[in-house]
Amino acid sequence: MPDLETLEILKLVNCPETFTPDMRCIMGESPSVQGYFVLAGMNSAGLSFGGGAGRYLAEWMVHGYPSENIWELDLKRFGALQSSRTFLRHRVMEVMPLLYDLKVPRWDFQTGRQLRTSPLYDRLDAQGARWMEKHGFERPKYFVPPDKDLLALEQSKTFYKPDWFDIVESEVKCCKEAVCVIDMSSFTKFEITSTGDQALEVLQYLFSNDLDVPVGHIVHTGMLNQGGGYENDCSIARLGKRSFFMISPTDQQVHCWAWLKKHMPEDSNLLLEDVTWKYTGKGALWGQLHRKRPACPDLSSPFAFYLTFRNGGQSERRARGFLVAQH
Repeated sequence: MPDLETLEILKLVNCPETFTPDMRCIMGESPSVQGYFVLAGMNSAGLSFGGGAGRYLAEWMVHGYPSENIWELDLKRFGALQSSRTFLRHRVMEVMPLLYDLKVPRWDFQTGRQLRTSPLYDRLDAQGARWMEKHGFERPKYFVPPDKDLLALEQSKTFYKPDWFDIVESEVKCCKEAVCVIDMSSFTKFEITSTGDQALEVLQYLFSNDLDVPVGHIVHTGMLNQGGGYENDCSIARLGKRSFFMISPTDQQVHCWAWLKKHMPEDSNLLLEDVTWKYTGKGALWGQLHRKRPACPDLSSPFAFYLTFRNGGQSERRARGFLVAQH
């Protein structure tokens, strides 16, 4: 456009850019202030994303849900750790140079790491664990065998079959055919208690499967919304007649809390407590091998498991269940 050469610049606006810890914008309803919606952190792409982001946020505000699944942009994917100045100070220095970098699958940030670890971290690290970060928590991706070149694995960046694919395949086979113990310390954990039947009643209303089970049993179920869709995938153990222990994916901590609080009645006799960082946990999964080992529990399901969560050795939460959900 030749005319641009003669145009006069009347106003120059210079303002700071906004970036997020995972280079994706944030949008949705605040987990702490009901009815307060956010759309921010466009990572230098506000003009190109503005139309679509505005549409989804408008749908969210009017209908309660956007027309597409945009969990990766939901404000509630972040917790208190991602809001700390220490975390943000280090992460923002990594985010800026990576903005236009080519990122391959299973790629991880390198800053803001080892902020939350399991008590088993040092032991697993000594066994060759390679780590990923999930909601601020360090979790093993796979274990490097002694005969593998660690440097080559670390530099394996491809959109095709990665060098660690066969390692993960052998680990999955071990879980299926033998015995596997899983560190579940990073999982979201809530305790729901009441003086009467309030806890059972609200959980029966919010979740798809029957939770009126014997004490000590665990049910894998879904937390539903008004349309019958899934808000969360979780397991709930009955600790007592009026006490329940809920286990959910690591990155669902804020979302689960907000959803439960939003739909629980205001009742002083009904208590919801976030005990995610209060307990460490492990899950034992028995594959086909457990049938040949007398020392293993004689469970009817080929994939039965036990869960144990400990609080500094002071208290313990145990449950047993199956990988097949009740219907």
